[in-house]
Amino acid sequence: MEIPKDILSRVEQEARNHPDALVALASAEGVFMYVSPSVKKILGHDRDFAIGKSYTELYPPLEAAHIGLTIQDALLRGESVQTTRNTPLKGGGSRRMIGSFTAVVDEETGTTYILSIARMADW
Repeated sequence: MEIPKDILSRVEQEARNHPDALVALASAEGVFMYVSPSVKKILGHDRDFAIGKSYTELYPPLEAAHIGLTIQDALLRGESVQTTRNTPLKGGGSRRMIGSFTAVVDEETGTTYILSIARMADW
């Protein structure tokens, strides 16, 4: 699935505006389509580690369930939903992240995507 140019432009701008954050775009079903370059510094992964994979493949079951509920909440509300989550690190372990999931709609097709912007939690 290709990301529409206007949405890709928005996501890339968010990544530039928040270089210390992990910015990702997923389909409404939770399949990653874009991950910001900061993923290397924050989690140790290359950018393509998540592309084409569902969050259910990348997160432990309890975290995946939490993420799924948060995505559904963002889709139903049509607004940004704040959340915290433990995000897996490349070498094992996890990092506590705080951020948001926001529904983004392609005006041309009506297709909905999920934009996630998350930072490392201070606690």
